[in-house]
Amino acid sequence: MSPMRLAAFAPFFVWESLRGGVDVALRVVGPSLRVRPGFVAHRLRLPEGPARVSFANCVSLLPGSLAADLEGDELIVHLLDVGTDAGLARLEAAVARVYGVALEPRGD
Repeated sequence: MSPMRLAAFAPFFVWESLRGGVDVALRVVGPSLRVRPGFVAHRLRLPEGPARVSFANCVSLLPGSLAADLEGDELIVHLLDVGTDAGLARLEAAVARVYGVALEPRGD
């Protein structure tokens, strides 16, 4: 992990943390409770090791998300609304840049 790459990640982390807090607050105090909680499996593209663990630890900064379990190449994530894009792929790419690692190609 490079200190310069980590410094470049800091604004992303701060912005997503703030955005996440506001999003969750608006969902639960608004006139209609906009939640459809559930679990999703995110296929990890980061290699095993510190980058993957850091990604799992950072998932909770995304709006309405919480890393629940790490099972092999899948991260199980609890979402407040399973119908939304939680930004997991964007976060994974940001963590990959911090560690200077390439993401494995998608197997879709």
